[in-house]
Amino acid sequence: MAQPKALDFLKIINGDVKMKTYSLVGFTLLVIIILLVGAIRPTALTIAKISGEIKDKTTINQQLETKIKNLGDLNNQYLGITDDVKNLPLVFPTQGNFSLLMSNVDSIARDNGFTLSSISFSSSDKLKTRTQVLKPWNARLTVVGSRANLVKFLAALEDMPMYPTITQVSFSSNQDISGETAFNINMSVYKIEDIKFYK
Repeated sequence: MAQPKALDFLKIINGDVKMKTYSLVGFTLLVIIILLVGAIRPTALTIAKISGEIKDKTTINQQLETKIKNLGDLNNQYLGITDDVKNLPLVFPTQGNFSLLMSNVDSIARDNGFTLSSISFSSSDKLKTRTQVLKPWNARLTVVGSRANLVKFLAALEDMPMYPTITQVSFSSNQDISGETAFNINMSVYKIEDIKFYK
């Protein structure tokens, strides 16, 4: 059996033009296919890699555009509250300057038929906050007024922009000549201990 194959190869080498032509065409086609596959495969891999990079860069570009839009929206919101931000050091003072709180308490007391007798502040370790920035302080008020207005007055105190929290209310059972009672009110207010916080 090996002999006829050898004879076929000899036929191709030695003679038969038809066989030589087919063999040459077959060999040429084989070389062309190998060259095309060799040239196309790296090109196809490069195209796939570039396509992947384009998708990644498109995603990054969309994320950047979203962030830029969000920053623009935040900037517009900030411009809308610039006045409030300027007053923030008065709402949450850094050095215990509770002047805005005191003026608001005095005004709220008068509006609700009370007279502010005294107000004092002290540090408070009882109330714990989740934030490291705001530290609770205790504000103690003494006011004189009608018991009928007390609930409305307390609600008005807690509605102030400083977000105070009423922790204790005590009063005497004695009333003065005009029927008014002295009330002691403890509430938690907040200050920022870092004096460079607003800088």
